[in-house]
Amino acid sequence: MDEPDEVNAAIWQTEEIVQTWVAEAKTRERADGARRRFMAAILPFTEQDAFTFLDLGAGTGAASRAIRACIRAAPRYSRTSRPR
Repeated sequence: MDEPDEVNAAIWQTEEIVQTWVAEAKTRERADGARRRFMAAILPFTEQDAFTFLDLGAGTGAASRAIRACIRAAPRYSRTSRPR
């Protein structure tokens, strides 16, 4: 029953798998950029609305970067992040 965890750990210890994952992650990031920008653009806030943005730190941060880029021009916003 412990085998899947051990296999997964062994996979991530190989340099080839890590490099492949990194290369694919960069490709995914580029491909998902348009979707993330669209997601940020359809948030129900105008540039004049004040709101709080909370990043839970549960992912790569790509969605948060898209949202922040979209709202950065807004005159007022409060950003709260989970401490790292």
